[in-house]
Amino acid sequence: MCLQQDSKVFVNGLFDYYIPNSTQHGVIDHTYKQYAALAEKRLNEGLPTSARQKWEWFKSFIDSEAPEGLKWAQA
Repeated sequence: MCLQQDSKVFVNGLFDYYIPNSTQHGVIDHTYKQYAALAEKRLNEGLPTSARQKWEWFKSFIDSEAPEGLKWAQA
């Protein structure tokens, strides 16, 4: 449930445990798609650099974690 990046440890808020009804078929995939859509929306809003960098990080994190969440959903 925790991850480490650049010597920083943080809670993986995308972990399937935190997704309501994650045991139901398609819920994890749908949730990740909602997160990605939100990140894309924010990135297209002309944000200040610091905010944009945070949303870029979040989008890349979603993109890297979505396949992991789907592995658990298919198990």
